Amino acid sequence: MERLCSLILIFIIISCKGKNHQNTSNSNTIVIDSLYTLEVPKYMGIMELNDQASLEYGSRSKDAYTVVISEDKKDFIGYFREIGMYNEKLSIIKNYTGAQVNYFREKMKASKIEQSEITQINGYNALQFRIEHKVNHYKMAYLIAYVETENKLFMIMNWTPLNKFEQLENTFSDINNSFKHIPSNPN
Repeated sequence: MERLCSLILIFIIISCKGKNHQNTSNSNTIVIDSLYTLEVPKYMGIMELNDQASLEYGSRSKDAYTVVISEDKKDFIGYFREIGMYNEKLSIIKNYTGAQVNYFREKMKASKIEQSEITQINGYNALQFRIEHKVNHYKMAYLIAYVETENKLFMIMNWTPLNKFEQLENTFSDINNSFKHIPSNPN
């Protein structure tokens, strides 16, 4: 009887382990130009959303959208020093987010800007903001992460109508936190 119970227990353990190896992920890992990877929900597909973005994914049925825009860190610093807007007392990531968030505040007339407590994403300096504003009578909400790597600055921008933000906020946060920079080959 003990042997039969042991065999049944082994069978149950093997069955459970087999189930753990199945791909039950609800996201796809996207690799962009040997620069970075990002996980996006399977319901999102490639879209044309922003001419400057290296990644453009979304779902019209879910009203959920994600883009990633990157820029060379040296170019950003040089340009902002040239126009007198680079604050030497602040870190690079704080200068970058300051410029980006200021754009939402002044040009997009954001009605709400909140910074989250995120200070790193996968080992890289990062800051994250929730931003709300109106686009042609539509109230929109964004969850935007700004990430600094060795040579690049990245903006991961997720958005949806404000009335859908609460149900998508965790998904957007998961997208941001999935960002992984691919270090360049020193050869």
